[in-house]
Amino acid sequence: MSLSSKLSNLDLDLGFKSRGPNSSSDYIRQYLQEVVRIAPGLQRLNIRGSVAHTLLGLVSSMRNLQTLSLRLGASMTIDVLLAVSTFQSLSALELHAGHLNADDLSCALHNQDRPVFPSLKTLRIRAHAPVLESIIDSIPPNTLHTLRIEAEDPSGVPVVWSGVFKAISHKAANTLQNLTIEHHIELDDVEQHNADTTGSSQVEAKTDTPIPFDDLQILRPLRHLRQVVLDTTLPPALSDENIITLVTGWPELRHLDLGATLLSPEAASPTFLSLNALAKGAPNLESLVISADLNGIEAAAVPVDVPSHVALTRMTLACTLTSEPVQVATYLHRLFPSLVDVEGHPEREEHWSRIRDAMQRMRLPLPHIE
Repeated sequence: MSLSSKLSNLDLDLGFKSRGPNSSSDYIRQYLQEVVRIAPGLQRLNIRGSVAHTLLGLVSSMRNLQTLSLRLGASMTIDVLLAVSTFQSLSALELHAGHLNADDLSCALHNQDRPVFPSLKTLRIRAHAPVLESIIDSIPPNTLHTLRIEAEDPSGVPVVWSGVFKAISHKAANTLQNLTIEHHIELDDVEQHNADTTGSSQVEAKTDTPIPFDDLQILRPLRHLRQVVLDTTLPPALSDENIITLVTGWPELRHLDLGATLLSPEAASPTFLSLNALAKGAPNLESLVISADLNGIEAAAVPVDVPSHVALTRMTLACTLTSEPVQVATYLHRLFPSLVDVEGHPEREEHWSRIRDAMQRMRLPLPHIE
């Protein structure tokens, strides 16, 4: 075993299969002991897989780490989280903590006698919503720049986002620039659950639902946001007015991804008028992913008070197109003259190809006539 004292990055993929008595656990433990002894300046550690308690103790002693990723499954413990939370130089942390008990974690963080996450700027975490809320609420105010959260709540139960979003707005209103929100479910489970409860006279059954607008608008105080991504199986059901309300709270927004999944006919959905609102309210926007209804765009004209938006260059627009490609291209080019990369639903690729061709012709300079 040969290690350099200059070792700065270490990746360990241990897998999640159980290990027998003659496994490599002893070798891994000895290796990490050598890392702790020889390379105390280790800056980045990435561990994926089940980890024995003795190995977790070694990780807890690596107090000079700046970047740490712990995707440990059920072997992740509150004690380890408490230990790494006090690392003075830790600026980036990734955690998979789906099995931790929220009440136990909240109590442990509250009783911690040392400052937690004093230098944390980037956090990526997957856990139940109450755990997300507890960890975010423990972070010092105005330190987070990048946050990626994934709710891992049980299928069939709606995620209570309001507490999580309040914690984010309270802790990061002056610093957060990049926010990604993830929630993935099996649609078959939702459909089966709805079918099983149809016609029931009892209290309305709880099931997975899109993120409500009332919860999303809790995030409006994050005025320095530059990137917002909603990566959810069920996209948020937003009206044109809802989108206006959100983007006017984020004047520095450059990348907005509201999902490219087609919404059900019953759900509230943006129309092409939301594009006008984005052109006016998000002047720095460079890329956009949105599901919108374009019906009526062929007979519409861009209002004179809506300026041409020159920053936007990329757009993915999920919709069921009925309008002529040239009419759609004309409207989009008037709003976004710099738009060069526009995509739509894969099943209508031929239609979108014609839209792109038309927009390309519109960007060409007019021929010079002597």
